[in-house]
Amino acid sequence: MDLEGGERRYFLTWGRISEAVDEEPLERLLMAAAMRCSAGAKPFSAYLCATLQEAAQEPYFFESFFKMCQRPIPYGSGYKE
Repeated sequence: MDLEGGERRYFLTWGRISEAVDEEPLERLLMAAAMRCSAGAKPFSAYLCATLQEAAQEPYFFESFFKMCQRPIPYGSGYKE
């Protein structure tokens, strides 16, 4: 996600997209979520990264990724398998 002022933020989600898909619905969802959290500046664009390598250079990326991997993927009546 690009912020006003030129900074960038990354959001990790569960799931893997292995085929070409329309990225716009996920980007719209991310923009809506970003408006409700403090990212340091106002977000103005969101895009889907091709790989995790784009975010891997950020501080605490691996700590966050490892912590996320320790939790089960959320399933239940509100989620499709």
